[in-house]
Amino acid sequence: MAIGNKLRQARENLSLTLEDIESATKIRRKYLEALENEQFGILPGRVYARCFLNTYARFLGLNTKEIIQKYDRIFPPETDGETETAGPGRLKPKKSYTTPKIDTCDRLTANRDAHLVAQIRKALAEKKKQPWWERPVIRLLVKLR
Repeated sequence: MAIGNKLRQARENLSLTLEDIESATKIRRKYLEALENEQFGILPGRVYARCFLNTYARFLGLNTKEIIQKYDRIFPPETDGETETAGPGRLKPKKSYTTPKIDTCDRLTANRDAHLVAQIRKALAEKKKQPWWERPVIRLLVKLR
């Protein structure tokens, strides 16, 4: 039995609509229809077709390995050296991209934070009788905003 017919028959046996499948699997209805009609060219690519078939078949309780193997027999992977997507490790980074030196950034942040902590400690050490809004700590925190 063809892949699409098997999927459609299993869905109808469970009395489910395409809308039910769409909401449960998060696969768009147009892609579900494409799977059932075996119009795999509508799908975004081979990886998506295999993933959608796997998800749809698993939801219907079908043997996912069998469905994927049938798909692979009908549409074998291209082996002409060109790939559909680049995938990890296949694209070279652009030469113009530069990574900021994290060590320098960390040192600057640490120095600034240490300076602020020292100022706050100094302000807290001053125990003058002042209203809270005039205390050096409050003025310092207002400056930091």
